[in-house]
Order: sequence, then C-alpha cells, then structure tokens
Amino acid sequence: MNIKSVIAVIIMLFATVPVAVDAAPVFTVKDGIADGEVKSRMELAVNDMFETFNMCNARKKGSVKLNEKYFDEYSRQMVAKMWKTSRMCIPDGNYSASCLNLPTSGYQVRGIPVVMTDDSIAAENRNQELTIDFDPTGRVKNVKISIPLHNYKDIIAQGKTPKDLRYREMVLGFVEQFRTAYNEKNLPFIESVFSEQALIIVGTVLKPKYGKMRDLKDLRTKEKIKYTRYSKQQYMDNLRRCFKRNKWLDIKFSDIEVIQDRRYNYIYGVRLKQDWSGSGGYHDEGWVFLIIDFQKEEEPVIYVRTWQPYRDYDTKQVIKYGDNNSSDKLFNNYDFRL
Repeated sequence: MNIKSVIAVIIMLFATVPVAVDAAPVFTVKDGIADGEVKSRMELAVNDMFETFNMCNARKKGSVKLNEKYFDEYSRQMVAKMWKTSRMCIPDGNYSASCLNLPTSGYQVRGIPVVMTDDSIAAENRNQELTIDFDPTGRVKNVKISIPLHNYKDIIAQGKTPKDLRYREMVLGFVEQFRTAYNEKNLPFIESVFSEQALIIVGTVLKPKYGKMRDLKDLRTKEKIKYTRYSKQQYMDNLRRCFKRNKWLDIKFSDIEVIQDRRYNYIYGVRLKQDWSGSGGYHDEGWVFLIIDFQKEEEPVIYVRTWQPYRDYDTKQVIKYGDNNSSDKLFNNYDFRL
C-alpha cells in the first residue's frame, strides 16, 4: 500500500469516529401560544441569552451585552445589573416552558434555570430561576428572578373574578421585580415604588455577645430583634449603605399570600417569607408584609412594608391584610423603636 492509500484510510477512519462536543442548552416553548412566528422569536431570544450568558461567563470578566434584536433596552439594563452582582451560566440540557399571557399585554415563560458562578456566593444560593416577559411580538421586555412555581400557581388559582385574576398576575409580577431589585441592588427601582409617605418597619437580628462563660440558662437566651420605623428617605439611605457593604445579596421570597382589599379592588396586601443573605455574613429570615396600590397598573405604589422574625411565630401572630389590631400586636410584643 503506497503512502497515498495510507493517508486516505486514516482520513476515512477519522471521518467515521464521533467527536465529543459540548452540548449547548436549548430552550423551546412547549405550549400556550398559537402564533408560530412569535413563538419562534421567543425561542430565539431565550437561546441567544443562553449562548451569551455561557460565553460571557467563560471569559470570567467583563459585562454581558444581549442582542438588541431580541431584547429591548430595559431588559438589557436589568440583566446588566444582575451581572454586576454575579456572573451566570445555563447548565447543559433541553429546557421547555409553557407560554403564559401577561395581564397587560405580551407573554411570559417561567422557571428558566441559571447558576450564579461568582466564587463568593455560597453553594446553596447559586441555583436560581428566571422569569422572562415578552412584548406581543416576542421581544424580551423584562427578566426577573422567579418566585417558586407552586406558590405562583396556588395564588393564581385563588382568583375569584377575571379582574381579581388579572390583578393577582400583576401582583406576582411586581413581587418578582421587587425581589430582583434587591438582588441586583437596583436602588432607583426600589425608590420609585415606595410612596413618599410609606410606613416602613425594618427588623434587625441582634445576636447576644458573651465576654465570658455564662450559665446554661444565659447561653440559651434568644436572639433579640430591634425594630425601627423609617421614613422613605431614611430607608433608602440605609439600603444604599447596605448595597455598598455587600458584593452580592441573595433575597428569596416564599410562602406568599395575596389578599384583595374589600373596598378597593386595586389594592392588595402581600405577606411573604423573606430569606435575606449577604456577602458580609448577615442573614435573617422573616415575614414581610406589603400593601400595594395598583390603581395605576404600570406604576404600582407600596404604602406599607413591615418585617417580623420568622422563627417562634405561628401564622396567627404574623401581620396580614385585614388585621384590626395588627399594628398594636407589633408594638406590644416587641421593643419597637420609633
């Protein structure tokens, strides 16, 4: 066999041997939309985001820039803010989600998995899910960190009328945006949604410090909670300092309850469990209660935001919408500092 024949055989062998390649994550919309053209645009947008995230994460530096063909300016800004907190990547695999109709206009997909890859983020805080909103043409208009899907479905199922259902969808969308704003340290958004006269109550866990050994009874002393009532400006100033102290924040919302006001159907009370963690080491769990006005649907306003510790509470003690003496309950049971 001459040299040309040997080379030809080698080429044929290499051509028939499968070459291992990295499988890129792929997203499809499985149901919920009849317009094939819009569905295709949505899939292209999400898959373009997958590719961009993974490429930028592999570089381990620099910012992320999404394709303006698929993402409007606002959504690109939101993702850029998230990226400043932590890089993200999409695990390999095939992903699908149902298409939901947004209460205003457009579409939504939920439960898109991402992994926060910044080394400073604890392993238990790295896995997150995204919610993506699209305009009627299939272009992305918002990207948010998702609340648990089972909680979302339960709250939507409690809608009593078509209008209540519509508002519940808006409430949950707002709650996701509100949570995302803390994670991405988006102070302008948080400032924009609080009323100038908002009642804001913040709780801080004060851990006991022991200079020397105490008896067993003292060692079992519970952590104390300091409550402080802030004006909007005071709260924003404190939040600004908190954002500067922490390279990243991981705020999770769960156990969400939504209640419509009996007199004004555009006002809702929201009670939720908040799990707050930061790179500075501070952590707490508590019940957050919000009163939100959706009279202007595109400009929701928070009138009340309170916090109570999660542990040592049963549901009867937690402030919720409709409590006649809820404020008295908070003032009487705790060292509340005005």
